[in-house]
Amino acid sequence: MKKYFNLTIAVLCASVAIGVAFAETKAGLKYVMYFASGSSKIAPDADEAAQMAAAFIQGNAIKQVVLTGYCDASEKNPAALSHARVKAAADKLRSLGVPNTIPFVLKTSQDLVVPTRPGASEPLNRQVLITF
Repeated sequence: MKKYFNLTIAVLCASVAIGVAFAETKAGLKYVMYFASGSSKIAPDADEAAQMAAAFIQGNAIKQVVLTGYCDASEKNPAALSHARVKAAADKLRSLGVPNTIPFVLKTSQDLVVPTRPGASEPLNRQVLITF
């Protein structure tokens, strides 16, 4: 499993440019949808992460999907924006055929994925994490 940890770091670092990441960790598979600063609009590259997650959910015995929204320290009204991102991700997964019988747990976090100084902009912090 150690090889996946190294891969996770590489995929997540490379994903800032393309907006999509997935990795297998000890806790299981996770997908990450990245967003533009101040936006909850799903970009084409984040759409790709949603498509991969939806395919995995539909092809496996997933009992629950957890969506956690994050913002970076420079974004205005982070609680509302995190919630809007999580809702957009949930709506996208449903539109891709994830059945209503699979419950979504929608969460927002005030934690930063990547610690920064107050007010700093960090693209890795503007995300929705999809876990099972």
